[in-house]
Amino acid sequence: MRTGRPKKTLHLPPMDKEKLEMLARRPKTAQRLALRSKIVLRASAGLSNQEIARELRITGATGGKWRERFRKHGLEGLAARG
Repeated sequence: MRTGRPKKTLHLPPMDKEKLEMLARRPKTAQRLALRSKIVLRASAGLSNQEIARELRITGATGGKWRERFRKHGLEGLAARG
């Protein structure tokens, strides 16, 4: 049984998923954008922030931050500074 606050569902349209996968793999993508894309892809697969953090060697807060930004603002939210 999972503990902690329940996460809001992250809906990932097929076109967005395709774009995120491309950004995560493409060698010329800025590293921060590639990481944010990987976070969102894992979040859409149902992983918790802590699971994402372990896989990508980031903090759980970072995973939660980018999950929520994508949920609220879509792909444009990943380009934001900070």
